[in-house]
Amino acid sequence: MEKPPVSVIIVAKNAERTIKECLDSVRRNNPAEIIVVDGVSHDKTVEIAREYTHQIYSDEGRGLNYARQLGAEKASLEYIAYVDSDVVLSEGALAIMLAEFQGSRYVNMVAQEGTDGKFAGYWDWAQYEHNQLRHTEGHLGTLASLQRRETILRYGFNVSLGFPERGIDDLDLEFRLRREGYEFGTSSAIFYHRYKADLRGFARHRFLVATLTLPAMMKYGPWHASFWPPLATLYWTGICLVKAKPKLIPYFIVDGVAKTTGMVWGFYEKMREILSEDWGKLKPFESFVPFSHPNTLWRGLDKRSESILDIGCGKGGPMENINKRGKFHTMGVDIFAPYLKECKAKGVHQEYVLCDIKNLPLRNKSFDIVLCIEGIEHLEKEDGRKLIQAMEKIARRQVIISTPVGVWRQKDIDKQLNPYQKHRAVWFPDELRSLGYKVRGCAVRKLCDEEGLLARLPKIFAPLRPLIRMSAGPFVYLLPRLGADMICFKKLQ
Repeated sequence: MEKPPVSVIIVAKNAERTIKECLDSVRRNNPAEIIVVDGVSHDKTVEIAREYTHQIYSDEGRGLNYARQLGAEKASLEYIAYVDSDVVLSEGALAIMLAEFQGSRYVNMVAQEGTDGKFAGYWDWAQYEHNQLRHTEGHLGTLASLQRRETILRYGFNVSLGFPERGIDDLDLEFRLRREGYEFGTSSAIFYHRYKADLRGFARHRFLVATLTLPAMMKYGPWHASFWPPLATLYWTGICLVKAKPKLIPYFIVDGVAKTTGMVWGFYEKMREILSEDWGKLKPFESFVPFSHPNTLWRGLDKRSESILDIGCGKGGPMENINKRGKFHTMGVDIFAPYLKECKAKGVHQEYVLCDIKNLPLRNKSFDIVLCIEGIEHLEKEDGRKLIQAMEKIARRQVIISTPVGVWRQKDIDKQLNPYQKHRAVWFPDELRSLGYKVRGCAVRKLCDEEGLLARLPKIFAPLRPLIRMSAGPFVYLLPRLGADMICFKKLQ
């Protein structure tokens, strides 16, 4: 029999129970090339594969998507066929798929799953029925599919989504191909799936796949219905009713519950990754959250101003947010040279002055806005009052002061690194109000200080800290006495 000019790629991991039958069926189809990509198996998978081919490669534990891509790169023929290690091809399946694919308008050809009517149980049967429904739609399948090698090399599987035991490899690639206008074909060729599903295995697989929903949403947007398991469950339940298959409804309910749980857990995992250093990494986005510290500061800022003096600028954090949303000429002042050097390296200000903020070498009315973010608490109380008076002389239009409300419990202060870091005075809203300032609160003090309730939460709850911190904002905005911080505004014109 003539060899179909096809490279068959089998991705396997710990598949000793099924790969022999799979390779036997592939050999009967007589392809020109057989490639096995092993996922660091701990059983006899590789030993069995050596009986059928010398082209055996390892994905080095980098996952399913990487393995599929590696197989395509190692192939030498124009056409490649992906065959899962628990799939058995029917006689002549490759030749049928190739004949139907050549000259068609499709970007690939997917074989149909067949059955001898014997199922291990409900979940095995339900998964088979689900696959039958999916094949009527036309999609990019990888259980047994044929496509041009050039297509995979050009568009490729997204290896960043190829975590071990998880994968939305076919869905991700399918989105990109659909976006290019490609269609997917269903072949008359038959394959048999030797995977025996049970409730636990089925739910676990659906859960793991759904944990990757967020990366897919970030790439393609949240509008695809398959990204929202409850919507998909409603859709498939409707299909079951229309096609008179009510016995499949429990299957889709479990599918929806498992995927919803996986999606929520995936969101949580991603938040833990992003916020591994607590809420600091969320600061750039916090400026758009109502009642947060950066948002309150921005909304109260006099936007008609052209120049800003940042007293006690430190590393420049607050001004970074302000500069992203407005154009001002700014000067940073600080007594601690390493902080000023770091601020300068980030390009936060146009000018920098190294000096003691108790003795500012600046002319009266030389800046439109003078602000001091978390600065006056580092001075003795009388020195703090004198600094406020000096700020009001230097400013033409507005003075802004931000400081903790009452005692802010500090820890881990490295006095050798920065001897000016220690808090030397406490301030309360009434004191600033008596000086003519409008005072707004931010966050809840007993929740958000360095020894507050949020700091005591176990590390696993780290993603919740910034969310709780920001959601508490509305409650203390008008009641700053309850806040962790207060921002005080005074217009001079």
